[in-house]
Amino acid sequence: MLSLLTILPLAGAVAVFMVGALSPRTGARLATGFWAMTAGVAALLFTAYRPVADELASLWIREGAYALLPHWNVVYQPAADGLALIFAAVLAGLGLAASLSMNGEATAIRAGLLAAAGCAFGALFSTDLFLLFAFAEAAFALGLSPVFGAARDGAATPPSAGRSLLFLHVTGYPMLLAILALHWAGHGESFDLASLMRVGLESPPATQNLMFAAFALTLAARVGIFPFHGWAIRAAETAEPSHAACLCALSGSLGVYGFARVAVPLLPVGSATLGPWVAGAAAVGIVHLGALSLTRREPGRLIAIASSAFWSLAALGIVTGSRPAISGAILLLVGQGLVFGALLIMLAALRERGDVPLAVAFANMPRLSSAFALAVLSLVGIPGTAGFVAQFLTLAGAFAEQPLFSAMALVGLAPISVAAVSLLRRAKSGDTGDTVPPRLTARESVPLTALLAAVVLLGIRPGIVLERINPSVDRLAEEVRHRRALSSLMEKPIRAVEDPFADDDAEPPDKEVTP
Repeated sequence: MLSLLTILPLAGAVAVFMVGALSPRTGARLATGFWAMTAGVAALLFTAYRPVADELASLWIREGAYALLPHWNVVYQPAADGLALIFAAVLAGLGLAASLSMNGEATAIRAGLLAAAGCAFGALFSTDLFLLFAFAEAAFALGLSPVFGAARDGAATPPSAGRSLLFLHVTGYPMLLAILALHWAGHGESFDLASLMRVGLESPPATQNLMFAAFALTLAARVGIFPFHGWAIRAAETAEPSHAACLCALSGSLGVYGFARVAVPLLPVGSATLGPWVAGAAAVGIVHLGALSLTRREPGRLIAIASSAFWSLAALGIVTGSRPAISGAILLLVGQGLVFGALLIMLAALRERGDVPLAVAFANMPRLSSAFALAVLSLVGIPGTAGFVAQFLTLAGAFAEQPLFSAMALVGLAPISVAAVSLLRRAKSGDTGDTVPPRLTARESVPLTALLAAVVLLGIRPGIVLERINPSVDRLAEEVRHRRALSSLMEKPIRAVEDPFADDDAEPPDKEVTP
């Protein structure tokens, strides 16, 4: 099933690209069908997943291994736990909603999103670190390539797309070099994550710090942590709104998953030493984005800023190592990803009607205005929505480990909430105009209703997600704490051999002499 979930969207991308060249309308329907099958498989895997915290083997779903590059010992063995499955389910659900709500045929965009999703699933399910990196980089490249593809569908190519792709390509080198260094330190035996964890545990603290810095640099660029948040905001603004929803979820999911599953447990000493620096950068970025939100009144710009801020908050919760913070960070990615998807779908509906202002939409489109208000309230964390539970868990858990940076993040989120509420106020009190735009169609209202229903359901019953991810989170937090303690114990015998007596002036104890 895991291999099917990876191959299905990749095959769909090829089919949509080939069929769409002959009949764009058929290609659009074919893309929706492939997204529906992908979402169905992802939902089946997530709902059937029943973890048992006391047994490590029961936390993982594993499949057979496929040797892709035997000479380099690169093996693809799909495996997934609760963290990977929930990210896969969110990506598949947002992809289906985007495909349903996308205007026109947009063959290149549809094919690119399917291919990006297939590579993202490959990264989530890879136990081989080289393949995880390769799949993730391909997913980001394909996720941005539909921005170029928009030019083939009649739109202008945004100039920021090339800069974003070049930036992601360059910032990927540090992580690749760190992976190769770990592989060579292990005598080139394997890229398997479990094998490299043993190599990372035996590495000196200075080496771990250097490698974790390389991992953190690459992953911070993908998440959009300060000062690397500019590309994500520009990409979300210039892309077609439905495509921007998938790109937003792609960057947040793969980046935060990389911190949680790879960087922190792989290099325990490095994460303990440099983790506060990552948390500090995330907190500074949230404060900066909060100040920036007060000067940007456009809905699309505000949504892009808010998404970068919440992804930074999720990364802050992950690097603290606190169990509640990690659970809250995962739930934050799920809940806010659904909210951003719903908001961007509504912006796409307004754009299709000739860039209808929000005030006109609120006066003449009651379903859209109600849905928009609910999404904004969930964004600011109103109780009863997924945003409230996720933000509370993340901040409460992070306060125990990093109180200063958590307080900074809370201060930075406040202006974003003010800007979001002000957006609603301006929409209700603005000029309604003389034209009456068409109401939402079934193609738009069905995915919108499904996304917002999921947001409310997670706010009322967050256990639907938490009960499936908490065993994996507990195991992850326990493993990180154990590896950090083990690393410190491994250093003590070395120092004891080099310096047997702590005090140079102290005499060795008298030895009993037997005749």
